[in-house]
Amino acid sequence: MASPINSLEWWNSYFESQWEQNHGREQTRHFMSELMNYLPAREYKWISSARHTILDWGCALGDGVDVLQSAFPGSEVSGLDFSRTAIDKARAAYPRHRLLWAEDGSICSDYDVIVTSNCLEHFPDPFEVAARHVEHARYLYLVLVPFEEPEPMAPSHVQRFTAKSFPDRIGQFRKLSLTVFRPLPRFWDAAQSIVGYASPDYAS
Repeated sequence: MASPINSLEWWNSYFESQWEQNHGREQTRHFMSELMNYLPAREYKWISSARHTILDWGCALGDGVDVLQSAFPGSEVSGLDFSRTAIDKARAAYPRHRLLWAEDGSICSDYDVIVTSNCLEHFPDPFEVAARHVEHARYLYLVLVPFEEPEPMAPSHVQRFTAKSFPDRIGQFRKLSLTVFRPLPRFWDAAQSIVGYASPDYAS
């Protein structure tokens, strides 16, 4: 019997072979590069201005971590995924990066910035997941997800995001911005949105 879509077993199997066959590495790198390109100037400048700790949550095979480390060379960038298969492959590809495995996806340390790219659409309760994330973010929480995804949605996607989907607050974090862009069609032939949230400490 096949494992349920989005289960840990399903993702381990997917990362074993299909992820790379379906150009997941290139897509991850492109999405994270576009997040850097479209991140509001104030937030980009703030992250660049000092040494910060950054977590890429749901890092898959680590390609987004590599993009973030290149964009912010003075910062300490980590990646975390719940798939041991993904993390093993990420560590083999990027032995110099800090790549963490947590089978339940839990974050065990605090970070100045937490980024999650194309992950929340896989959860039936995405903002409950986001609420757990911001408990470990000191200043910024950056979310990249498909925007107004056309029907039929991808088989592993269980949430469709529109401008009204994003609450004004997640915990103590206030929504700063929502930016919509279109990535290269060969990676995703529809819109994506970057949503930024900030803690009171960042806002002050």
